[in-house]
Amino acid sequence: MAKDLISVIVPVYNVEKYLKRCVESLINQTYNNLEIVIVDDGSTDGSSAICDSYAKKDSRIKVIHKQNGGLADACNTGLKVASGDYIGFVDSDDYVHKDMYKILMEGIKKHGADVAFCGFERIYEDEPCNDEIIDDYTCEILSTDIIYSMWHTFDINVKCNKIIKKEILDKIHYPIGKINEDEYVKPVLYENVNKVLFIDKKFYYYQQRDTSITKRKFYPQKMDKLDAINESIKWFKEKNIKKYLNAEVKYYWDYFLDYYKQCMFYEKEDTSEKLKVYKKQFNEIYPLILKCPMLTPKNKVTATLIRISPKLVFNMVRRKR
Repeated sequence: MAKDLISVIVPVYNVEKYLKRCVESLINQTYNNLEIVIVDDGSTDGSSAICDSYAKKDSRIKVIHKQNGGLADACNTGLKVASGDYIGFVDSDDYVHKDMYKILMEGIKKHGADVAFCGFERIYEDEPCNDEIIDDYTCEILSTDIIYSMWHTFDINVKCNKIIKKEILDKIHYPIGKINEDEYVKPVLYENVNKVLFIDKKFYYYQQRDTSITKRKFYPQKMDKLDAINESIKWFKEKNIKKYLNAEVKYYWDYFLDYYKQCMFYEKEDTSEKLKVYKKQFNEIYPLILKCPMLTPKNKVTATLIRISPKLVFNMVRRKR
């Protein structure tokens, strides 16, 4: 097996409209030392046949067909069979610039980084693929503080616009059935990543679809994000890393306010049991909220009132609007 092999994992579910563009962008990479692992997660449209047709054309492509288990399960399946030294992920409705993996790997080797990532560009229906020559990019080694501060942005908080050492991802298991699966693995990355390289150019093209998970309006499963942040809070508390613990507590507070309120007034289904679970979780984090220097006195008063009566607080907020 050639050294510096990159395994690119592509989870696929009912994306026949975009899949060819995605796979073409991978097989035409200027970095040839690729293994393309396509995980067909129980597609019911023409995606499965497209996957198989490409596997017949290119020996670098492995296709795994499995029962539908969701994105996290597809990623775990891909990681089990990937044999590369580095791992990349590409969503099957997105595509990448032809030089992306060449430039990321050059940066990894030159700077001895554990992770290299680039910028992304949102694209919309029927936009032509971007294959322009890009040679005026810059590289920057990020400090731990910068990595943390950037973690809560799209650029660094998803797996798709980067390559990561396989030995680091071997320690990761994406939680099956959860959305925001990337949030759950942050502690493992914090503990095992020492050097991150940022390529200051947009090589990843992120398809905007009205039907995608990220475009959907509120639905109760979005509250999985609070569970993920809570896991990070527990980890930073256990490690006694107060600076990042406080930042994570603020992160939780911002999302709790938004999601709990939306769940409370969600009209499509009974969410009373879910609200009880997250009220209990909030009460456990409440002492950290009171101690958090990144939250204002007003935030802390609001948190105290929420402990007493969430419905009263959020009804008051609604009436003010």
